Amino acid sequence: MIEDAIKSYLKSLSELHGAGDATEHTYRHTFQTLLQTILPNATIINEPKQVECGAPDFVIKNKDVPIGYIETKALTENLDNAKFKEQFRRYGESLGNLIFTNYLEFRLVRDGEIVNTASIGCVIGEKVK
Repeated sequence: MIEDAIKSYLKSLSELHGAGDATEHTYRHTFQTLLQTILPNATIINEPKQVECGAPDFVIKNKDVPIGYIETKALTENLDNAKFKEQFRRYGESLGNLIFTNYLEFRLVRDGEIVNTASIGCVIGEKVK
């Protein structure tokens, strides 16, 4: 089930990217669908209300209790880009359970430290592989 969901997600990302005019926000619906598939008992909210440190793009809740946050960047962005450093630091230090992602690379941050990373694909030209 999860493998099929990821395959479908990557196919959708590739189609959206291939259209040539996608932005960071273009991929959010597809990403939220993936999250809801792999976390069926959680509530996934895109663009939740602002918290003290800023406005992460998603909050994941279990019975109305936030259990994690996600900050997304555009599909082709390098998460190591210096322009994200201050935001990543602020969010990482303030939110106990956080994922930074460009929709293909995922960095799990707990209490300000990256504890795990995963990549499920890459962009090659106009396609997501």
